[in-house]
Amino acid sequence: MATEWEKIIQTKQEVIYVDSDSFDQTDNLPSMIVKHARTKQPSGPLLRYQFNCSQHLFRTLEATNGLKLTTKPSFKPIQANSQVQQIESLTCQIHKMLGGS
Repeated sequence: MATEWEKIIQTKQEVIYVDSDSFDQTDNLPSMIVKHARTKQPSGPLLRYQFNCSQHLFRTLEATNGLKLTTKPSFKPIQANSQVQQIESLTCQIHKMLGGS
């Protein structure tokens, strides 16, 4: 089955897509696969953004390895009005609808 990318952010230089079918709640930390693409270069890297919704923190993981990394990067604060905040909003909203805290 082909991945269906949903465009959630578009600027003059970049388009950001999410794969909502990739939503995961491992360890009660919701995550989704995100693709950043330059407007003139449609394919970009796939990253899994993982969020701590209650503390508004995030980290990025390589999508190819999913959440099974031996060392996971530290969580970082989310900047207000950033692209990451928009991705967090969508991901945490899905998490809450599915009963997450």
